[in-house]
Amino acid sequence: MRANLTTVDPTAGYLAGGEPVRRPQDEPAPAQGLLDEIATAVSLNQPARLAFLLDRFVSGVRRVCPPRPGTRRPERGSLGQVLGQLLQVERALREEESTVASAGAWRDVSGAYSALGMHAKAMGAAHHASRVGLAAGQPEEAGACLVGRVRSAVAADQRGDADGAVRDLRNLLVHARRLEDLTAPRDLAYLRYAVHRLAALGHPVTVDVTPVADPGDPTIRPLNTLIEVCDAIAADRPGRAVGLLDALAPAPEVLGEAEVPRLRSLALRAAGDQSGALAAERAAHRATRAHDQRLVDWLTAAVSATMERDWLRDSADHYRLQARSAVQLGPTPAGWAVTPDVRHRPVPAP
Repeated sequence: MRANLTTVDPTAGYLAGGEPVRRPQDEPAPAQGLLDEIATAVSLNQPARLAFLLDRFVSGVRRVCPPRPGTRRPERGSLGQVLGQLLQVERALREEESTVASAGAWRDVSGAYSALGMHAKAMGAAHHASRVGLAAGQPEEAGACLVGRVRSAVAADQRGDADGAVRDLRNLLVHARRLEDLTAPRDLAYLRYAVHRLAALGHPVTVDVTPVADPGDPTIRPLNTLIEVCDAIAADRPGRAVGLLDALAPAPEVLGEAEVPRLRSLALRAAGDQSGALAAERAAHRATRAHDQRLVDWLTAAVSATMERDWLRDSADHYRLQARSAVQLGPTPAGWAVTPDVRHRPVPAP
């Protein structure tokens, strides 16, 4: 895999063929199913369920990095409060030593941000996962975070930045050349999608990844179907691509809601149906805008709830101090009223 991507022999290494051998460490991480549910809850606009799932996720990661003594843990309950916990976990991980456990926690945090659609945060956490893992003596493929990297690149194309997506996908394949023992089925499936998605965008590379069939992972089957769609687009068979998309069951947790209409737009444009391609492109942009707006609404509600909670806490502290001062000073003189603000002198009652 160290050869140039444009000249690599497709029969070399795990990019050639043959099913990868399943090893104990290749079993899906316990958090993976939870991350899939988080991505689904985001797509379906289910904030209550999302809060519940994120709370479970954060509780698991906190076993690796418990709060520092004296750190005030955000209250549990609302989505905004749980998002605050996730940010606090990330901050705590920055202070942890470089261990295998902390590298795994960084990978999980990267996966959570990716499932939420916060791709810049996901890539930042993936960088920490790679750095911490290497410092702890792990092989580079252990911190590859390929799923999040592919989602981030595809999200750029869904938002109209096809050039950025091509650049990121090519960089991903260059990065993958250094991974000599990559056998996790989901990583291989997403890496294979990156290759075929490049071809669908008109940038084929002479490299392919082993087809993956894993009945235990519900995301691989729809991902394989999307790979067939990309192959049909690249082979100038738009009718087959549209037929596959029509028969595909919704799976927004795989690559987001916008991926299917984006591929449909590419297929219809190849078929010469410009009006249909434009309608599909608009549908893709609507899906991305709706997703981004949900994130904005949730974060705005989180900030509002935090401000309200802080105001109530400050008010309670204020009145508690006022009551304590009244007890210490004795009864209020006749004709005087205590104002809500102890910073000012009492004024005569009317």
